[in-house]
Formats: sequence, C-alpha cells, structure tokens
Amino acid sequence: MEFAINEVKTQAKKLLKALKADETLVKTMKVPFKKVALSSIDELKLKHCLSLVSIELGFVNWHEAHAVLSGSSEVIETINIGTFLYPQSCGGFINEWYANYPEAKESLISSANKKWLLPYKNNILLLSLIILKCLI
Repeated sequence: MEFAINEVKTQAKKLLKALKADETLVKTMKVPFKKVALSSIDELKLKHCLSLVSIELGFVNWHEAHAVLSGSSEVIETINIGTFLYPQSCGGFINEWYANYPEAKESLISSANKKWLLPYKNNILLLSLIILKCLI
C-alpha cells in the first residue's frame, strides 16, 4: 500500500503547486478550504493539501487515509475505506451491498458466478465482471 500513500502525497504536492501558481483554481475545487480550516490561500501548506486530496478520495482527513492505505489502522467493523475504488460512473449498476466483510465473503463463496469484493466507505460491495470492467 506504499504506492497508494505515495500517490496521495504526489497529488497533494501537485495541488499545492497549482494553487500557489493560480489562485483562481480555489473556486473550482470540489472540497472547500473550510474543511481543512483555512481562510486564505496564503496559509496553504502541504498538510492542508494532503487533507484536501484525502477528502476528495472519500476519507475524513489525511490521518484516516494514511492509516487505511498503510494498513496500520486497527481492524474494526466500521472502518472507512473511502470511495476512490468506486467511481461515480458505476453508480447506475445494481450492486450487492454488505455491512461487514464476513457477510460479503460468505456470499462471495456461495455465488455461482465469479465476483469480486470491493470496499466502499463503511461497506463492502460484491461486484460482477461487467461492473469491474467499468472501473478500469
């Protein structure tokens, strides 16, 4: 998972550089500065951009993203995995949703067709090959 953490860091560095170069980009951002306790671009630092990128990926903040992506987060039933593995383009499909991993795993094992488990925030999705191809 080191690659995932490095990708978030890379995206945060690019965001910081872009926002410092063109302050008008702030208006086009999906995640407002208020979410990371910023009032002006002059206060912007890398730590803020790490949080902005993490929020965009569906995590609460950088600390949660780092804990999940590094695998250091303790295993609990309602861990937030984020939304980055499941883009909006797949929202039109009917999916099998599970509240916890054991239920999803049991359904996966008993399924006649090939399916894959995918985390989404606090849930687990069971996906068919058609939906999986949509993700790529």
